[in-house]
Amino acid sequence: MEIVQDSWIYLLSGAIGVLIQILLKIKDLKTHATAANMQFVFSKYLKDDWPTIALSFISVGAFAIFLPEIIAIKPEVLKFARIGFAFIGFTGSSVIQMLFSATSKKILSIIDLKTNIADGTVPPITPENKEALPEVAKGDTTKKN
Repeated sequence: MEIVQDSWIYLLSGAIGVLIQILLKIKDLKTHATAANMQFVFSKYLKDDWPTIALSFISVGAFAIFLPEIIAIKPEVLKFARIGFAFIGFTGSSVIQMLFSATSKKILSIIDLKTNIADGTVPPITPENKEALPEVAKGDTTKKN
């Protein structure tokens, strides 16, 4: 059966879609980290977001599991399976990262806090009021030198 013979190339197509999206996400995180005056650390990103990265690859595997049912309904879909897997890998990863990325939430919360301080809705952080302000991140918030 053609599906079984080409399954490795379908999974590879999906993995490439996931990797493209992750690389674009890293670029976006670096931009946001710079705006927050933070240093982006790739290993910290992997440590914080490994569940979302794993879910991205699992979504490709789930599509592979469902492919025979999809082909049973519409056999001509098989002609576009490689593109379909790359699309599912990219968009699935994009949605998962958008909803569940811990790194993105940390960086954006710091940007939000700094914006609120600049707008005057939150007082500037000083040693005296540091504990009274809401905690925005438990990760690497060191300022760039």
